[in-house]
Amino acid sequence: MTPKKNEKNVMRKPGRLAGSYGLLAAAFVLMAGLFFVVAQFHAQAQPAENAPQSPPTAETSLEVTAGAGTDITLEAESQGAPVAKPRPDSEPFSGGFQHELTIKTLDGRRYPFEVGLAIHPAEQEKGLMFVEEMPEMSGMLFVFGSEFVRSFWMRNTLIPLDIIFIEKDGRIQHIHHNAHPLDETMVTSGRPSYAVLELNGGIADKLEIRVGDYVFHESFRNRNLE
Repeated sequence: MTPKKNEKNVMRKPGRLAGSYGLLAAAFVLMAGLFFVVAQFHAQAQPAENAPQSPPTAETSLEVTAGAGTDITLEAESQGAPVAKPRPDSEPFSGGFQHELTIKTLDGRRYPFEVGLAIHPAEQEKGLMFVEEMPEMSGMLFVFGSEFVRSFWMRNTLIPLDIIFIEKDGRIQHIHHNAHPLDETMVTSGRPSYAVLELNGGIADKLEIRVGDYVFHESFRNRNLE
């Protein structure tokens, strides 16, 4: 026979085990609830990365560069959609014939000109192409920033030109008189030149501008005419 004491102990053990399992189950439910609450709070505080963004307003303005030297402006219209608008071609040559230049001859005569500037490659490539007429005392100054043997032609150029090759200090080193419109024959400086001035054909002979005369312009850092 099994003593009664042992029977009592046997009867009590299942009760204690049941109570332990109940506590564990309650603790698990509590932890799961806390985890759910924390997850919900975190989701509200950190919105999804792919949430829709507010559309751009009419005040949005961006500027980018596309391709080689082509500037386009993205301007947002009233609906908020950006529209690409290329910079107009109506302002080449740094604003047209608005730069003052003076040629001073060796005998002291001075001739003022209004010129456009061709500094950037796109401006220099276009030059005076398709220009049908030009005021008598106007022209275009090509500034290259280095001395090299230069070659020009008259492709798509509709007016005759005097092409004047200039050294870095402003001294005229060569003049090609009356280059013919549309002529694709190369006109060269023969020696390294820093800049080239294109004037109306025949003006150099008319004003008796010669090799050795000086061009005064800020490009040559010789604005002092004295």
